[in-house]
Amino acid sequence: MISIFVSLVLIGLFVFLILKERKTPGYKSPTIFRLIIVFLLVLTVIANIFRFSYNQSPKIPVLVLVDASRSINVGDNIAQIKGLIDKIKQEPFGKKFYSFSDSIDPLENYEKSSGNRTDIGEAVRFAKDKQPGAIILISDGQQNTKTDPTSLSQSLNAPIYTIGIGSEQKQDISIQSIRKPMRSFLGDSMDVTARIQSRGFENQQVKVSLEHKGRLIASNNINATGRDLLQEVTFKIVPETIGKVNYTIKIDNLPNEANYANNRKDFSIEVLKNRWQILYLTNSPSFNTRFIISTLENTNGTDTKSTNTFSVIPVVAFVGKELAILKDLPIDKAFQNADVVVFDDINESFLNSELIARIINLTDQGRGFLILEGENFNAGSILKNILPFEFTAKNTQKKDIFIELSETGAALPIFFNETGDYLLDNTPPLWAIATNQTIKPDALVWAVAKETKQPLIGFRQYKNSKIVMVTAFPLWRLGFSSVEMQNQKQKFEQFLKNMIRFLAIKELEQFKLITDKPNYLSGEDIIFNLLATTPDGRTWSGLDIKVEIPAMKVSLPLYETNQGMYEGSAKALASGEYEADAIISKDGKSIGNAKATFSITQQSIEDITGLNSDLLNQLSNATGGKYYSPDQFINEAFIPKTVKYKKTINLAFHNNPYIYIIITALFGIALFLRKKRGFL
Repeated sequence: MISIFVSLVLIGLFVFLILKERKTPGYKSPTIFRLIIVFLLVLTVIANIFRFSYNQSPKIPVLVLVDASRSINVGDNIAQIKGLIDKIKQEPFGKKFYSFSDSIDPLENYEKSSGNRTDIGEAVRFAKDKQPGAIILISDGQQNTKTDPTSLSQSLNAPIYTIGIGSEQKQDISIQSIRKPMRSFLGDSMDVTARIQSRGFENQQVKVSLEHKGRLIASNNINATGRDLLQEVTFKIVPETIGKVNYTIKIDNLPNEANYANNRKDFSIEVLKNRWQILYLTNSPSFNTRFIISTLENTNGTDTKSTNTFSVIPVVAFVGKELAILKDLPIDKAFQNADVVVFDDINESFLNSELIARIINLTDQGRGFLILEGENFNAGSILKNILPFEFTAKNTQKKDIFIELSETGAALPIFFNETGDYLLDNTPPLWAIATNQTIKPDALVWAVAKETKQPLIGFRQYKNSKIVMVTAFPLWRLGFSSVEMQNQKQKFEQFLKNMIRFLAIKELEQFKLITDKPNYLSGEDIIFNLLATTPDGRTWSGLDIKVEIPAMKVSLPLYETNQGMYEGSAKALASGEYEADAIISKDGKSIGNAKATFSITQQSIEDITGLNSDLLNQLSNATGGKYYSPDQFINEAFIPKTVKYKKTINLAFHNNPYIYIIITALFGIALFLRKKRGFL
């Protein structure tokens, strides 16, 4: 727009000079001079681009790419390649020679091949940039990088003539790795993905099966190809038993496979129970008691994605009376099967010796405890021992108490659902809070009162038991809702469910870093998977994960491939034993780490030798070229079909500074002539 504006101004100035010229007797500028200025000014306004196209012969008639990787340096392959190079040099067409492996360089003397990778894809990309008339590719076809040369070749204009070196490689299909979750709840569905690699076959269908204890669960058919690329097969699993559950993925054996042992891979998944028993204990029954019990029982139907359920056993210990279980269940069984104990407004001084002994036994067994304050709450020797807070004196402050998460609590998924919504957002206030408490040195504060910053929710690990205490009350207020606030009630139910699961699950490994196999050949891709689980047993999405391998000077990010499953890869280089450290962050704050060890052998991936003629055939067929064996190429006449490239010259005027320089110079000359002749 600026250039057009300037051009219009110049046209106006030109018209002014012409009018002035007409009024000046005796002065006339040359007609050709005026025509040039008019022509250039018009071009700057109306002529954006002039295009001139023509066909041009390539600067490199034939580009010769010679494989210089270690895999080709066996037998008489080097001698064959030197013979091929000699013949090509004698051909009458123009040619340029390059060698390729993990880099591409001009070919000088071809005495041996020692490159650490065979990157045919990069060679194809290099050829595209050079725009040759035709390409001769001499290789064994042992592509061992992630690039797909066949896909890249489809964008080439020039044909590729491939020459295969070496003996035909052995046929094989194998399970390279399995991507799976670390654990699951009983009855929940999960995805398991197997990576399948095949070589030496040509579109041969094969069945991949998932089995459990010899029983077929699911199967999928794939096409085994000679491209040496990975295919992924995903199965859905719904565990039916608790504990470590073993599975097997199998590939049907194909005729003439080099190795049948890699057609099978076993793996296991830790399956957690999905039904927990809650022992609800109070000697001050209230509306809060009824509301919390009802909410816990109601959470069984609020989460359609999970089969998790709770069984609540209410136990009411009245002053001076025996225990009363409000369900038809023997007292021993109620305490024996409890996964979580809820103390609601307990006055410990009123508990009899039998109940105290049972509570001590539950702490020794590592059961989880949720302790709720109330007006009658009184901690005796047992509760004071396990609580996350120290109480100097019984004191209750009655006022509106709004919840605010601490920095530790804000990083805890217990307070959030799967989509990241804060579950206690916009809740009504609690009515009172117990004061005069301090946090124990080994405990954490998860939430505080918004105005006073008094500790409101605390956590402590006591022996093997998880202890959570809420110092403000009554808790039912957080789940209070009308019809308009029904969504808030469901969030509160989800919060309680998360909390109970957290307290019930023992010895949970939140982060696990694994490699797809323990040992690698030099030059292979190391695939890292990190499995992330929230403290309450859910998959943990949305994390930032970086893997550091100091000994290899490697730092790489992992990306989420499925809920709670993260993946990344690095190149295996020098041989040795290595340790990888995954640093896990959430919203810029570190929340944990995980380590994995692996080894790299002295043997290189380039030590896998043989001819992959399928890949070379695919390259030549995709580009209109031809595949040759060395003998064919030596003995047959070779006349390549070369292509020309369309060249286009674009002349842009309105943004071309040189045009304006010329126009300005012409105006300057016109003014100079007028002044010289005395007409200015």
